[in-house]
Amino acid sequence: MKVAYILNTFPVLYNSFTVNEMIAVENRSIDVIGFALKQSKHKTVNENSSKIEKSVHYFSDFLPGSTPSVSRIVSKFGNAISRRISKSLYNTIGKIIYGNSLSEINVNKYIHLHGWNVFTYENVAKYMLENQVDVIHAGFGNRPATAAMILSELTGIPFTFETHAYDLFVDFPFQQEKLKQASKIFTISNYNKKYLTNECECNESKVSVMRVPINQKFCDSIVAGPRKNLQLISVCRLHPIKGLAIALEAVAILVKHIPDVRLILVGDGSIKSELKALCKKLDIEQNIQFYGSAGNEEVLKIVSESAIFLLPCVIAENGDRDGIPTSIIEAMYLKTPVVSTKVSGIPELIEDGVEGFLVEPKNAYELSDRIKRLLESEELRNKMGVQGNIKVCKKFYIEDCEDVLIRGWSEILN
Repeated sequence: MKVAYILNTFPVLYNSFTVNEMIAVENRSIDVIGFALKQSKHKTVNENSSKIEKSVHYFSDFLPGSTPSVSRIVSKFGNAISRRISKSLYNTIGKIIYGNSLSEINVNKYIHLHGWNVFTYENVAKYMLENQVDVIHAGFGNRPATAAMILSELTGIPFTFETHAYDLFVDFPFQQEKLKQASKIFTISNYNKKYLTNECECNESKVSVMRVPINQKFCDSIVAGPRKNLQLISVCRLHPIKGLAIALEAVAILVKHIPDVRLILVGDGSIKSELKALCKKLDIEQNIQFYGSAGNEEVLKIVSESAIFLLPCVIAENGDRDGIPTSIIEAMYLKTPVVSTKVSGIPELIEDGVEGFLVEPKNAYELSDRIKRLLESEELRNKMGVQGNIKVCKKFYIEDCEDVLIRGWSEILN
């Protein structure tokens, strides 16, 4: 079996679970070819990204009439001017360079989402047919799934896709077309499956729950120092759905009882300045460290050395929310107890009071209370840490995720 994986941007940390998945599938004797809609400015992100980068192609390499190196320059130019000129002018320039139409593709329908990449689809489709691809699989339900759907129309090759969170609840273009035309849809939680079948009216038989896998061997290789009993850690994008403002309010309440508590925020994002301003307002600047972005090994080492992993997720006004954050799964595997919220699929991972604590979203007092209970009891932290590791090993084992994917693809081909 040969599977073409459609990625959004490569390589980036936020889709490291997709990279793990691709490697795991390859290890099961399935040929994998990667196709990325965008090239990251970072050359490699981690060891696994470097393993597959030679087998990942970029859509810009397939722009008609030029070499890959020239195509990438033209593609970057196109992306740059798309932000400075009107959509109609941008579309016109693309059609002048690459031609006015593509067989079986409505350029105007897709160009506003895919830019000049839409002019690559015929060449990508030809490449897939020449290389005898059996299934086209998209790692996300938004742009990658749209690309997979177009390529499926051009080639007749069946396509499947995964949905996680933002790509289901906020950014899910051509939803009904994708749900109708996809041969199989994989999603990360029963919560998501219920949403797909009830709210989106998707055929339930098409939807399979596939948990987000983590690289357990990589986690096992982490060499960490002793636990720091008053250290909390959050690993995430600095984004409103992560509930970090509530986390800071909880810390402000907590310092009245435990003055030396410390929260490390690992990651970067759009609300960093807002969070720093809130720290100053709450007078907890000395208790908060903005660590910035870091590599996987460095991050997991800090998680292993922390007393508690904190991620009080919320649902945004536009419906955006987390699915089941990979960072929580990794923390549990590393036996770091978690305090989070009853949002989306998180309760499928954590049973309140067993593997960690779950509170109602946006409740800083409840959040502070649970953190305090854990900080005051090393025995409780150890117990929840062990239970978390057991849960992840049972339900989020990468071989199980592979089985769901491979079984679904095999059903399609048979």
